Amino acid sequence: MAQANPGARFETGSNWLAVVDTLLGSAFVAALRLASLLPYQGAANASAFLMRAIGPSLKGRRVARSNLVTAFPEKTTAEIDHILQAMWENLGRVFVEYAHLDRLWDFDPANLATGHIVMGEDDRRRFLSARDAPGPVLIFGGHLANWELLLWAIGSRSAETAVVYRRQNIASIDRELVRLRARSKTGLIPADAAAVFTVNRVLRRRGAAGAIVDEHFPGGIEVVFFGKRCTTTPIFARLARQFDCPIYGARMVRLPGGRFRLDITDPLAAPRDADGRIDVAATAQMTTSIIEGWIREHPEQWLWPLRRWR
Repeated sequence: MAQANPGARFETGSNWLAVVDTLLGSAFVAALRLASLLPYQGAANASAFLMRAIGPSLKGRRVARSNLVTAFPEKTTAEIDHILQAMWENLGRVFVEYAHLDRLWDFDPANLATGHIVMGEDDRRRFLSARDAPGPVLIFGGHLANWELLLWAIGSRSAETAVVYRRQNIASIDRELVRLRARSKTGLIPADAAAVFTVNRVLRRRGAAGAIVDEHFPGGIEVVFFGKRCTTTPIFARLARQFDCPIYGARMVRLPGGRFRLDITDPLAAPRDADGRIDVAATAQMTTSIIEGWIREHPEQWLWPLRRWR
């Protein structure tokens, strides 16, 4: 630029927002690393108490309340308030759990009743079947309970695995979360323009790929979610059409005492068009409807500040 503009002057500096981001990022990373040194249950309880207190004053509160009223118009104000309070408490626990994820995933197929991760007998059978499937395999989930534990579930496969994730806006936070997620042994694919090609290569190598599919996607496929139209990513359903491979849905359910239950579906029969190929739009609606059903079971465990309807 200087060679092309000999008379130009260049100045360096930083916007005050960059300074704020740096401070917030440093505080977030420091808090996570402190949480890793503390006993899990006590730190999670303290964080849940704190978020229950400050959550109603945070930025996402209006969107969360509006979304809940849209999804459950039949619920009273008191019921909505109760769900919101429990949601903030869940998010407080999620924060501390980031620092303990590799210790929380202690699933033992031979002993379903102990540890932080439990399963029913049917889910154990489905999980082991999905884990040992030769591939390619596609797995979807949503922002329920502690959704990050799904990385450890997917990473249990001996074959190649990868999960698409959304980068955080603050670089230091993003780096710290990537560092923690890397312990799952699941490959991490940033959700950018190259993501679909990277996932494609994983599936071609008969690996398993996972994605969270309950967020707004600009220009995506139109689906109905809680009776209202919104858009979702077309990538998952398009990959299912291209590879015509098994599709599983998986979720974590928070239980008392710092425990989680992993629920997983049988391989889903994706809707097909007149030519017998997987129907992309109908498959996107299928995954959306399954996630809606999960949310209806445990509405306090979903991330209601997501701007799902726009």
